[in-house]
Amino acid sequence: MASTALAKLRAWCTLIRLPNIFTVPGDVAVGFMLTGQRPNWAFAASVTAGVLLYCAGLILNDAHDLAEDQAERPLRPLPSGAIAVSTAISALCLCMTAAFVLGLTVLNVYSFAIICGVSLLIVLYNTILKMGWVVGLCRVGLIGLGASTADFASLELAQIKTVGIVALTVFAYVVSVSWVAARETQKRRVVPFNYLPALCLAIGCGALRLLGLSSMLFNYSAMIIAFSAVTIGLNLGGVPEPRTVQRAVGYWLVLLPLVQASFILLALPICWPVLAGLCICWAASLALSFIFPPS
Repeated sequence: MASTALAKLRAWCTLIRLPNIFTVPGDVAVGFMLTGQRPNWAFAASVTAGVLLYCAGLILNDAHDLAEDQAERPLRPLPSGAIAVSTAISALCLCMTAAFVLGLTVLNVYSFAIICGVSLLIVLYNTILKMGWVVGLCRVGLIGLGASTADFASLELAQIKTVGIVALTVFAYVVSVSWVAARETQKRRVVPFNYLPALCLAIGCGALRLLGLSSMLFNYSAMIIAFSAVTIGLNLGGVPEPRTVQRAVGYWLVLLPLVQASFILLALPICWPVLAGLCICWAASLALSFIFPPS
């Protein structure tokens, strides 16, 4: 009985790609902190809504791609029968509904509008518009969700510029990783796409520095993270095996909480508890990636 329950739990963790869930709070935190806010109930509600939307998107992805997964990924929870499709759809509807309820009851009209927008993007991506830039827009939407509870009248121009550049950087990073991920089931060349994630980070961080929006601590952390992204890409030279590409995509995704933490360093005064939380998210995502495939 216990082993059956454990197998079912493992199947659900695999379905929602548990390591990736820990990359979501950072998007909301970046938008929240860079607009001068400090953790409160709205922050908790925004993070929860973001996680619910992300889970819904991943479940819908597997449900819609069931036929493809039966041929290419037969061990995934839905094609293997570990989780019934009807049960997965019920969980999807529950996640979406809970996110809408949070937007209506705890957050404001701007937050609710963003939740609706991200939900629409999730449906479009998983049905008729399966392109990397849609995933990037979902991440930008989560950053916007964090920023949506701010007092817009009190925002300074520097804060607006910073949020804009950070959102564009995250968008470009996620899109570049998605381009590589599109090649993870077939054995073919990945170059030069394997260097795009690091290049996107370098350009975004460089733009922040040129506009005088960065700090010394941020610059050093950004350099280390960009170097890490390059190191991951170096493993994809030649014609890598699909498993190697999948592993690299997983590492890039696991790197996201550190990318987000570096952006949190731009929010002065630095909120160390949030920064520590993102570092914990990175550690959890990394540890879980060895158990549950993030890609």
